[in-house]
Amino acid sequence: MGTALASLLVAAVLTVSDRGLVFAPVLAPDASRLAWAAVEDDGRVSLQVAPLGEGAVPVRVATFAQQVPTGRRLAMKTMLAGPWSPDGTQLFYLTARDAAGEVEVHVVRADGTGDRPVGPRTGSVLAADWLDAQALLVAHQEAPGFPNVLRRVALADDAVTDVHALAEGARVLDLAVSPDGKWAAVLALEGPPEQRARVLRVIGLGEAADLQVLRGASPGDPVPNFICWSPDGTRLYFTDTHMQAIAYWSPRTKETTMVATDAIAAVPLDLADGTVLIANGSDGGVQAIFADGGERRSLGRGCVACSAAGGKLALVRTGLRGGAVLVADVDREALERGDIGLPAEEIEPPALPPAGGEGEGAAAELPAGMEGEAAASPAAPPSPQGGGGGGEPEQPR
Repeated sequence: MGTALASLLVAAVLTVSDRGLVFAPVLAPDASRLAWAAVEDDGRVSLQVAPLGEGAVPVRVATFAQQVPTGRRLAMKTMLAGPWSPDGTQLFYLTARDAAGEVEVHVVRADGTGDRPVGPRTGSVLAADWLDAQALLVAHQEAPGFPNVLRRVALADDAVTDVHALAEGARVLDLAVSPDGKWAAVLALEGPPEQRARVLRVIGLGEAADLQVLRGASPGDPVPNFICWSPDGTRLYFTDTHMQAIAYWSPRTKETTMVATDAIAAVPLDLADGTVLIANGSDGGVQAIFADGGERRSLGRGCVACSAAGGKLALVRTGLRGGAVLVADVDREALERGDIGLPAEEIEPPALPPAGGEGEGAAAELPAGMEGEAAASPAAPPSPQGGGGGGEPEQPR
């Protein structure tokens, strides 16, 4: 094998549930720790953190919700947005405020202490991302029928400031702030009920700019999903789930460029000599994509790439009960060889016992926690397990 994959050695945590569910593990910015969401024995989903290395003891830092379906949805939205603060000291997570289903955002230290709600205390937070180590950007709706508004939340004093109001009737599915804090990519459902469409917008923070990048309004149109910024902030990557292709939008040129087809979601991996995309292919394999799609290398099967930081790549081993988490040290040479230690063949997943609760059977087949994506758009193909971006079935407005 090439560069060896190091198991996180938290199998006891990841196998506490026979359902074998692990939601999109995310590396801390310095790649010293990993956060993930795991299904507990009672079906609830918890946020867990552990340092990398042998003998690591995971810490359960939060529970997303007491209601199982709600907890899974909020876990997916949190993990796919990337919960770590830029300095790696805190995480945010979305949680249900009460049985009525209203959602608020919390921050918690990586050791599980200091958990507290921040931002709006009424209505629902639909999505969130870090602006910097001391502030969050949230998409908030005060009440059904009210507009979705982007709001800045300062952690120091919990001050909430309006940033941008979205179009009437829009419902935010996901947002991603560029690393330099200048842009917010917003994925939303827009239009009247009979003509709802997924729209990807890029909004200038600090300037009057609301740029529509894609609108999937008609059959055959691009259906944007899985949004994420390159580490240097020069590209906004997204997946066209209709075409099963990856593209990016440039803040400099304001243009969209196709990168690769037959790929569903990509993780930008920042190396010393440039950025390489690690893509989850539509054939179930993991690929490295170089030079804007001009060159590819197959890296193996049976895993799903979920996040990257500090020259490390976090994946979920989908063919094993418990969804083992693997972390690979990667460099360009190993990627160009197409060998970072992944299995060449996919392992047949073991039969899972029947599980109770709404949606359990379907979810058990998606250990990286992406089962909500396809439901968000009838035109979308079956979704990948891992990557970035978000989505949810539309809720009553």
